[in-house]
Amino acid sequence: MSSMTSSNTTMGLDIAGTAMKTVGQLAQGDATVAAARRDQAYAAYQAAQLRQNAEQQIAASQRNAEADKMRLDYALSSAVAHAAAGGGTSTDPGVVSILSRVEAQGAYQIASDLYSGKEAARGMRSQATATEYGASLNMSDAQSARSAKQFGAATTLLKGAAGIYDKYAKVGPGAA
Repeated sequence: MSSMTSSNTTMGLDIAGTAMKTVGQLAQGDATVAAARRDQAYAAYQAAQLRQNAEQQIAASQRNAEADKMRLDYALSSAVAHAAAGGGTSTDPGVVSILSRVEAQGAYQIASDLYSGKEAARGMRSQATATEYGASLNMSDAQSARSAKQFGAATTLLKGAAGIYDKYAKVGPGAA
């Protein structure tokens, strides 16, 4: 009788070990997907921040352009005032040349401010898209890994059942 009890205990432990290994594989797959979900949520947060920063970058460049426009207007007004104080007019060839150079430099600076802001924003938006895309790839990989773990768990369960059957089929009632 003690041999039968020992055999039943051993068989119970074999069944429990197979079940635990199977459950462990399933849990690993689920944990992989859960980690990818957390990463994806963080990536979405980062992408939103990048997009917000892009809009702020554009606004900052517009403020810089407005400040440059004010400096340009002041420089032009100052140049005309200096010309008038010196007895010249704004239509004198030398004054016209100076005014056109100052205006061209100011216009260039304004355009440069706006372009820089738009380019910085474009880069941030591209980075946001790449961050989200990378997270979606990681999620896809995690789901594939979970599927592989599920197949592995099924294989473990079947192999365990077959091994238990082979080991204990001759021990049960009616065994010779």
